[in-house]
Amino acid sequence: PEEARQKRIELDAQVRRKHREQLITAKRIKHNLDAYQDDDAEVLRVKNILHIAESEFDLTFQDIEKLKSGLNDSDRESRLSSLKDLSTYLADPPDTLNHFVVNDNCIDILIVCFLITFRLTALSLQDQAAWAIGNLAAEAPECRDLLRANDVLVPLIELLNSKTTCFALSNLARGPNANLDEFFSAGITQHLLFYLEAEERMRPFNHGPLALPLIRTLGNIASGPDDNTDILIQQPDFLPVMLEYIQSDCSRRPEVLIKVFNTGFIPILSTIATHTNFDIRKEAAYSLLNIASHGEEYMRSLPHQDLLPEFVRSQDIDLIRLGLGYIELLLTQVQNGQQLMEQMQGIDALESVTLLEEPSLRDTSTRLMDKYFGEDFYSNINEVQLVE
Repeated sequence: PEEARQKRIELDAQVRRKHREQLITAKRIKHNLDAYQDDDAEVLRVKNILHIAESEFDLTFQDIEKLKSGLNDSDRESRLSSLKDLSTYLADPPDTLNHFVVNDNCIDILIVCFLITFRLTALSLQDQAAWAIGNLAAEAPECRDLLRANDVLVPLIELLNSKTTCFALSNLARGPNANLDEFFSAGITQHLLFYLEAEERMRPFNHGPLALPLIRTLGNIASGPDDNTDILIQQPDFLPVMLEYIQSDCSRRPEVLIKVFNTGFIPILSTIATHTNFDIRKEAAYSLLNIASHGEEYMRSLPHQDLLPEFVRSQDIDLIRLGLGYIELLLTQVQNGQQLMEQMQGIDALESVTLLEEPSLRDTSTRLMDKYFGEDFYSNINEVQLVE
């Protein structure tokens, strides 16, 4: 048994090393929902709800020329249609589109669409342009550098009037080299806090959906150097506003959870957490973990068999960390949590995390292995087998 265990550990380490190399050398992992045939109806349902596009696009140079022509068309509807197509393609751009973005006038076109003078009649154009900019900013640090070099930051901040614009700014603020000084110089803190500081201000303009991307943008800023955090703290309204959002009156109300279950959110969130791209997977995983934290009754209702292996065997550190939190809830709140872990091969998945280089993940997984699956656990299993 010990020799087999050692072989399994070595094999798992080799697989993870290979996956890490693939992540480093590849621009992005491509996820195709059609590859999951275990529940076609559920995948289709998620596609319909989220309007998920195909994960790969095959655009010829003729297609790009047609797209460019539509973006420059004098007809507003034609421009809007082309902007929607561009936003979709930028979610997973082929090489031909990358060439258009990097070496052609794609960014100039987007900025022009975003800065159209007649905002009331061109709001949908502006929104689609912001959406395309946000997708482009999410692609790579080089794309974010290119956008900032084309002076897209200031107009985005000055026209911070929609969730889509917040989404674009949030993506531009990502990464260790986000040049956040430019955000502060453009006055982003005043704009963000304007929408966050008072519910009465947000209600007449229907700005409730702005909250999450606004807070995300502030979080990205605060995750940088300490000077950034100091600037935020110096804003008189910042900490009181954050406190209001943390103390949401919906966070512990059981009727809210009951509605989530009765509306059928759990299978949809589970599918998103296991079948889509990293960013949205983490959001779904956070939601499921929040649900699980409400106690055994809710924990038992989650599809552990599907979720745990996907979380813990992921290549994304944040998702693995969420998975470890999920495992700890399962082991502490569910009476037969250890047996459930064994049945779904969760012990092997947890053991594989002990081999990771990330100290916090390795320490947490080792602690859980020692506490719940040490010698006493296997001794009890052997005793049960002997009795049987």
